Amino acid sequence: MMEGGVPPHGTRVYTYAVPDRAGPGPADPSSVAWMYHSHVDEEHDVASGLMGTIIVTRKGMARADGSPKDVEREFVTMYGINSESDSWYIMDNVKKFAREPDKADPKRRGWINDNLRFDINGYAFGNMPMPTMRVGDRVRWYAMGDADNDFENHTPHWHGQSLLSMGMRTDTLSIQPASMQTADMIPDNPGVWLFHCHFPGHQSSGMVELFKVLPARSTAAKHAPKKPAPMAMAAMHR
Repeated sequence: MMEGGVPPHGTRVYTYAVPDRAGPGPADPSSVAWMYHSHVDEEHDVASGLMGTIIVTRKGMARADGSPKDVEREFVTMYGINSESDSWYIMDNVKKFAREPDKADPKRRGWINDNLRFDINGYAFGNMPMPTMRVGDRVRWYAMGDADNDFENHTPHWHGQSLLSMGMRTDTLSIQPASMQTADMIPDNPGVWLFHCHFPGHQSSGMVELFKVLPARSTAAKHAPKKPAPMAMAAMHR
C-alpha cells in the first residue's frame, strides 16, 4: 500500500481486505502473524520504531475482538539488533544525554557499533515487562525477526517449558530477518524462566528476558468463563 501517507502528527485509517491466502494455512495454528513497517525511508523509519504486527485468525475461529478462540494468552515478541545510529532521534538523544554533544560523530564506526542494541521488543537484559501465564493455560507466542537487520538469524528459546511449532515439539525456534513464526505452549512448570536468543553473542549482548508461570487456577476458576489476556509486548493490530 504505497498511497496516502500519514503526515507528522496526523492520523489515517487503513482498511484491509483479508483474503484467505493471508490467513492460516492447513498446517498452521488458528492464527498467524504478519509484519507491517514504513517504506518511506525504511532504514531510518524502522530503526525509529515504525513497525508492528497484524494477527490474522482463521475464519470461524475468532472471538468478537479477533483473538483466536482456542488460546487464552497471546504474546508478540520481536527479536532485534537495532541500530540507534539509524534512528531519526539519535541527535535528539545526543543533545539530551551526551556530556559533550558537539564532539559526537554518528558516522564514526566505533560510534555505530556501540549503538547496536540486541533486544526483545526494545528491552534488554531482563528489563521487559514479564509475560505472565498459569500452568495449563493455552498460550500462543508470535516470534518475529526485526526488519532493521538483514543479516542475522535468531533462535528464540524458552526455559522450563516446551512448545508446538510446525507440528514439532520443541523449545527453540529459528527465525530469519523480517519473518514470523507462531508457536503454542501449555506451561506445566511454574516459576520465573528465561527466554532469549540462543546465539551466545546475542544473549550476552542483551537479547534475554524473563517470563512467569503461575500455579494452576483452582477447580472453580478453571470452569469459569475465560477472557483472552491483553496483547503484550509489541504493537499489534487485528
